Formats: sequence, structure tokens, C-alpha cells
Amino acid sequence: MLKAIFGAKCPEQRPNVVYLWTNSIRDGRGILLNDRNREIIVKSLTRLVWEEKIKVYGFVIMPNHIHLVWEVIAPADENIPERFRNELTDHIVDNLRTNCPGILKFFYSGKGIGKYQIWKKEPKLIELRSKLHIKEALKYVHENPAFDRWDMVKSCIDFKWSSARFYESGIDPFGFLSHYQESQHVSGIA
Repeated sequence: MLKAIFGAKCPEQRPNVVYLWTNSIRDGRGILLNDRNREIIVKSLTRLVWEEKIKVYGFVIMPNHIHLVWEVIAPADENIPERFRNELTDHIVDNLRTNCPGILKFFYSGKGIGKYQIWKKEPKLIELRSKLHIKEALKYVHENPAFDRWDMVKSCIDFKWSSARFYESGIDPFGFLSHYQESQHVSGIA
């Protein structure tokens, strides 16, 4: 569906460009149902926004994947998307080790520093070139929890781990969201 709307995925993320970024848990395991793991993601996003490394226009944390509509504003050599993934891996592994050690074995990939692989190899990355594209991507992201496959909520604004309520009410319960209309790096037309 997204390919028909936005086009093919991009090979790499560039600064000052808005993207729909999707990162999936290896083997589709639902470890993001754990609220502590969701809090880890929110905390990391909050820190990166406060450090002025990213702008987050929207997100949803599903049981086995994350969708972000975001813009990296840090220089490319800081590789924020990879740092973000690595930080999440470290904290999620620590949480699983403490609270769900039986699950951690499914992510074991070998010895050494990166001995646990939480995420699929590469996130999906789609450049959003207009505010209309951002709006459509946000609609897709926000409706995820209500899709038949998930059926987690009847209304997307009822899902706690999403920016949908921000766009409905104007109130940011997370403290790190920017409205997509504020994006200065995309045009106002399709």
C-alpha cells in the first residue's frame, strides 16, 4: 500500500529530509507489547529531540514494529538512525534479561558485543517529499492499531503508544512531537 502512495524505499537516510521509517522486530516477535520496552523507545526519542538530533512528526509502537515519521537534523556522520537502533537494542536486551529471560534466547545471534539481534537487518525507509505525503503517512501510521490484523483499538486516538491523540487534540502527552505542518524541508503540495 505504501509503495503505491509514496514510491519505493530509499537506500539511506539523509539529514533534513522527512521519512517514514519502519523498524521491525526479528522474527515478528511481539516484545513491544511490553510497556517497559515501549517506554524505552519513548525515552530515547525524547532524548534525541531534546538534543536537537531529530524531529518526530508522528509514531506508533506496535507489538512487533515501530513506525516513525521523522526528520534527522543532526549531520549524517552522526548516523542517528543506527545509534537509535543500537541504543534501543541495548536497553531492550537489559529489560528482557531482567524481566523476561526466557524470551531473550530467541534473539541470541552469537558471541561478542552485538550478540543479540533484536531488529530485522534493515529498517524500511520511505522519503516523504510533500506535506500531503506526510499527512498520508501519518494516517497510515495512526490507523495501524485499528487495522483488522491487530484490532487493538476501535479508534486510533485510543491507542496510548501513538501520536494520533496529538493530532486530534493538539496536546502532546510525550513532550517530543512536532506538527508536520512545521516541517521546513518539504513543500506544501504533493
